[in-house]
Formats: sequence, structure tokens, C-alpha cells
Amino acid sequence: MNDLVAALALELGAHLTPAAVQDCTQRVPLGFSAAQRARQLELLTEYVISLDFGIAGAAALPADLKDWHDKTLVGPLILQVNESLDINAAARERYLEGNRPNRCLKLVLTDG
Repeated sequence: MNDLVAALALELGAHLTPAAVQDCTQRVPLGFSAAQRARQLELLTEYVISLDFGIAGAAALPADLKDWHDKTLVGPLILQVNESLDINAAARERYLEGNRPNRCLKLVLTDG
């Protein structure tokens, strides 16, 4: 069953640690027939989006990604947003609530 969960997770773009795959196997009922594949993916998607990828995610991005400029990252690949900052705002205003015009967001992402 672990192999099925890992394969379905990869199909979604989620690279999970072995411990996360094992946990998913125990928590998500995936004993469906092949005809119910859409339901399997739906249940797994619900589980995966609730995970903390800092713990459950296995590194999936290339180590040299920061050096990529004219390359395309092939996916699907699920990443988790750890932080978003409006780098167009002064540092003291970045965490204030409200909708400001001319935002430029910096996203801090993790794959695990």
C-alpha cells in the first residue's frame, strides 16, 4: 500500500518522506478499485494539503535551482508557502494588514 500512496502522491506533485507515506497509508482509506482512481486522488489531495512540508516533504527541487535562469521546472510539484512579503513596502509596513496597490510579493517556499 505504501508504494500506491507514494505513486499517487508523486502523480499529484507531492514528494513525501517515507514516514509521511506510512502515516498517509494509515490515515487515508485508499483500498479502492482502479475505477475509483479519482476518489483516491481526491482523498490523498485533502491529506497532502494539510501536511507541514517542512516535516513531511522530501526535497524535490533541484539543488542548483537558484542558478536556473532560462530553464523550465517540469512538474507538477507541490510546494508550501512559508512566508509572503510585500517587498514593495517599507520593512515596518510589510506585516500590516490591508490591501495596498502596487504590491510585489516575495514568496518563501519549501519542498521539504
